[in-house]
Amino acid sequence: MNIERTKLVHCGAITYVYNYESSENIKSFSFEDEFLQLQRSLAINFIDDYAVIGFTLSINTNDVSSLQTRLDNFLSNIAKRGLKYIAVLDIAKKHPCVHLITNKTAKLTDEQLTSIWGNKVIRGYISYDELLIRYATAARKSQMLTPQYLFTSDKLKKPRTFHNDAADVFFYEREIMDVGTCDVYEISDSQHGIITVSEYMGIPY
Repeated sequence: MNIERTKLVHCGAITYVYNYESSENIKSFSFEDEFLQLQRSLAINFIDDYAVIGFTLSINTNDVSSLQTRLDNFLSNIAKRGLKYIAVLDIAKKHPCVHLITNKTAKLTDEQLTSIWGNKVIRGYISYDELLIRYATAARKSQMLTPQYLFTSDKLKKPRTFHNDAADVFFYEREIMDVGTCDVYEISDSQHGIITVSEYMGIPY
């Protein structure tokens, strides 16, 4: 017998509440794919930072096999401690590159960064909406988020997940309903039918 159930995923400034009918708690819906996990990771680690730095690191197509080593070297020149980052390989035919964001700024000029990277580097502040567009385009273009395409820091925070009563307690104790805007929509899950999603955006605390 199916009953009403709730799954809450807290991603810092964004909280997702999923309401659905099922005979048991669902740990992962079919739509919770690698791209959605990337989106959540961006939200919990970078949406509330006021100094999110975006780098576009140009590459040659034959550079792919050595990207992790090159990224490690590049990042070591940005910060020695407390560095969080996410990088996605964009295999565009005309201008292949790596989209990189960090929570640290670099005390180096673009020319110095270009010299360290060994190819053109463009740097600038980036908004959360721009992050999603940029990373969504790169991720979906690659059609897979494997270590060959996605590079992440081991210091990234992970979303918190709660079910049913625990979800209700977390929701009301944090006063999530009162801290920002709410968008409600439905998703058709291939295995579990229609799921109502309430997406709350506000100041995390």
